[in-house]
Amino acid sequence: MSTANASMKRRPEVPADNAHLRISLSQIAALAKVHRPVVSVWRSRFATGARAFPSAIDVHAGREYFNAAAVARWLVDTSHGNNPDAVADAAAFAMPDSAQTSDAARNAEIEALLALRVSDGEQLTVGDLDARARRVDPDDDVLLGEILAVADDDNLAAFVEQMIDAAYSPRGAWDALQSQSVASPAAGTGGDVSAIGAEFISRLALALADTENVAIVDPAGDLSSGDLFVATADRCGDTADLHVPTTNRGVRRQLLIHGRAPTLAPDRPHPARPAVWVARLRGLSPEHELAQLEELLVELSDDQRLVVVGPDSLLVEPLSGPAESSREYALRSGRVRGIVRLPAGLVPTAVRQSLAVWVVGGPQGGTPLADRFTVVGDVRGMSLSSARMQDLVSDLTVSLGTAREAMSHAFRFVRFVRTSTLLAGASSLVAASQPHRTRPRASPDELSALVDQQLTALDEPSLTVQLRASSQRQDRSVSLSDAVAAREARVLSGTRLSADDTTADEGYPVLGRDEVRAGAASARRIDRVRVAVDYPRAQLTLPGDVIIVTGPKPAAMVDRDGSSVVEYPARILRLLDETLVPEVAAADINMHADPAPWRRWSLRRVPAGQKATLQTTLARIVAARRTAERRVAGLSELEALVMDAVAAGALVDELNDRTSELTDPEGTS
Repeated sequence: MSTANASMKRRPEVPADNAHLRISLSQIAALAKVHRPVVSVWRSRFATGARAFPSAIDVHAGREYFNAAAVARWLVDTSHGNNPDAVADAAAFAMPDSAQTSDAARNAEIEALLALRVSDGEQLTVGDLDARARRVDPDDDVLLGEILAVADDDNLAAFVEQMIDAAYSPRGAWDALQSQSVASPAAGTGGDVSAIGAEFISRLALALADTENVAIVDPAGDLSSGDLFVATADRCGDTADLHVPTTNRGVRRQLLIHGRAPTLAPDRPHPARPAVWVARLRGLSPEHELAQLEELLVELSDDQRLVVVGPDSLLVEPLSGPAESSREYALRSGRVRGIVRLPAGLVPTAVRQSLAVWVVGGPQGGTPLADRFTVVGDVRGMSLSSARMQDLVSDLTVSLGTAREAMSHAFRFVRFVRTSTLLAGASSLVAASQPHRTRPRASPDELSALVDQQLTALDEPSLTVQLRASSQRQDRSVSLSDAVAAREARVLSGTRLSADDTTADEGYPVLGRDEVRAGAASARRIDRVRVAVDYPRAQLTLPGDVIIVTGPKPAAMVDRDGSSVVEYPARILRLLDETLVPEVAAADINMHADPAPWRRWSLRRVPAGQKATLQTTLARIVAARRTAERRVAGLSELEALVMDAVAAGALVDELNDRTSELTDPEGTS
């Protein structure tokens, strides 16, 4: 064999420290990027022979553990799994021999080491961990206690540094730890919520945060939302301040790992500040948890919102005793605006159990109890797809408005009911919900046929479009908040301008609320030098930016030319993804009939690769429409002139005029 071929077959070197790592079957599956049953198949199929699957080296609490280095090398040598870098990645999916199990205490220690690594930026194998922790956390609010517990365990610090190296960052190491950890079935409904459930709750919380720079709050004690709060913080980005009490150490550590230290505060926000609280009931002590929820509702200010997540047995199903009294108090307060039972399986440690969610808003003024309303729904048996999440979030956020706004909304998954009926009934709180109905709309086949029909009826050669019927179908939309979070769009604030500065003869066009609502070009101008001197932070629009206005009737227009100054309260919506087209986005926004905050707006996507053709076709249609509008205006003017001229005798029928001249006696000789 040649030297080149030999080098190609050379086995990857196993890092020296990997020889002391152990790994479970579920962790092997994560390392190999396969499903858990596949690993069991490998064990039985390759139980003997030269390439036998490595044997277990230990059994703890009923779980088998294997040598991580041996397993990683087996995966690479036999080309099994979907991770050719298994040897290098093993540390991110394993545990050191000194750790008998990845229990809560050990995970807390690993979290503390990762948080320390992020906080001071130094490797964990350098310096005195004790001293470093005291510098970072002198009051022991986050990690000092956990670091002191591992100060004598050099193996754990070295292992966590290996995890970071294998996962490329402390955040990546934490994600790997979360993905491969197996919660005990004994956790029941108190276990972590799945990624799908966390995505829905974080979407809902963000939709309720209808003001910029909102505060997101994690309640103290047993109501801490834990993983749900971290997911919400990730979705909010850097625009939200995070308020987490020092008693919730695990949440604070995870936020440090996520780089959120600058926005992390230990105290609760001022009552006058808009805030969204995210609370979690786990069902471990129903009476105690509902009593704490009752206390939280008392402390909640009118400007703050609350998302409550918990087992449907607590939030939806009939109760008795003190638990029933606490829940009834919450309902009588008039602040519980939405109640929905979610699909089962959102808590992996209780797959048969359904979660429920409450949306709590401000009190309904002086409205009598008989006139207060709540929206209720039951989506058991459904999967939470992205589109369904968006519609359900929309249904729930509308519940925070007035009764008139709620009754005029086309609900998809929930039903509008009187709160008094919930208190009077002895059945489930969502029993009054009806099967969901979708709003009627033309099918894709009907849409393509209608386009052809309209083109034929117009008989306009200039409207020849380069579009054909397609068998591929899509019905995708995205909320503007999700698009911003995914960096598919940006929303930029307008600039407060003096009215005297917008009367210049030349300069940048000014687009404000009036121009957007009229959908017309601006006649106002602001001098370029004035912008540079007095408004240095003003951002000029780019061609294709969408100018938006919020309020009772949202409005939007596309700035096709760019280089305009947007006047507050109008804003710039800049679309950065190919599937989001300015013209479609503006049309979607103009279709909104309710005063929902811009974060809740839903924008349709177009299939990839169709943006240019769509914009070209729309430009032709707009040009033809403008030509037709000018012709209509000319015809209308001509109509008025003809009537005036004939009535004044300035124009007469030519034939009748000649006849009258021939028969007029005074006209004969």
